[in-house]
Amino acid sequence: GGGGYYLDMMNLGDITLPDLHILVICKRLGAMAHVGGSHAVAVMVGVDAIHDVEGLSSSGVDFELDIGIKIGSILKSAGKLAKLLNAVIKAVGKAAQQEAGKKFAQGVMGDLSLDNRGRGFYMISTPAGAGLGGGVWYEWQEVVPLGGRKAWDKAPPKWKFESKNGKVRVMMENVPEQDDCKIGVQFRIGEWGQDPRIKWKSIYGGNFFVSEFMGIVHQHELYEHKGYGVRGEKGIPISEEQPIGTYKHGIGTMKNYNTVHKNTHLDIGVNVLKDSQVFWESKRYARVTTDANGRFTSIPTVANWLD
Repeated sequence: GGGGYYLDMMNLGDITLPDLHILVICKRLGAMAHVGGSHAVAVMVGVDAIHDVEGLSSSGVDFELDIGIKIGSILKSAGKLAKLLNAVIKAVGKAAQQEAGKKFAQGVMGDLSLDNRGRGFYMISTPAGAGLGGGVWYEWQEVVPLGGRKAWDKAPPKWKFESKNGKVRVMMENVPEQDDCKIGVQFRIGEWGQDPRIKWKSIYGGNFFVSEFMGIVHQHELYEHKGYGVRGEKGIPISEEQPIGTYKHGIGTMKNYNTVHKNTHLDIGVNVLKDSQVFWESKRYARVTTDANGRFTSIPTVANWLD
């Protein structure tokens, strides 16, 4: 009965303004609660910046009672609104999308008599495989800005290790962040009780160590961060990095351990950090193989996406 969409909201008044990336959390009602989703088009009014989005919601029950019957019959017909919606989906390029979107928004606001006073959010969803005329469902919808803890709690990413030519990368998709946001990735070893986090060799030597590796987000996927905002390949490479031990955080303390796990298999979990604070922890672990130096060299099982 739950679902969600990442939406790129385009300003129809000024094409030069950046798109607004949002997460819409849905609770479906009725017979279509567990049907997979396909196209979704939304109209938002009274929103000028990302902070205006917080707290926006719409009720599926009100939607059904108010305009649900009308929207169902309109989309099933070959009428004006259905054609406008098709034009939005087929438009290529931002200018074309903006023009098609403007016509559709005007049609929605007019034909459905939606209120454009103050802030408002209206989303039309259709079931996968059914096409635009196949029906609509009714949802309770909440709009959540990307990048906050609520977005990470409601729509956490998927992750996995990938191994190719003796090199291991950590991959991540569905990252609930805006494009070009930088996040840190930390690795921990699955153990009873508190998982120890891996320390990695620092170029500065001595007591210095690396606890996280920086990545950069693009279209909700994690990429290697080359520095100065430059994006590398998908995923963060980890095989060349040298573990030098582990550590655990206590209340106001940190315990260091010098054991390096060599020539073995480890169950590894990941943490995501923002501004050096843990923002999200994976629930599941992936197994990796280490070499004589403790470096990650391969994954012994098929790589599946994990939460």
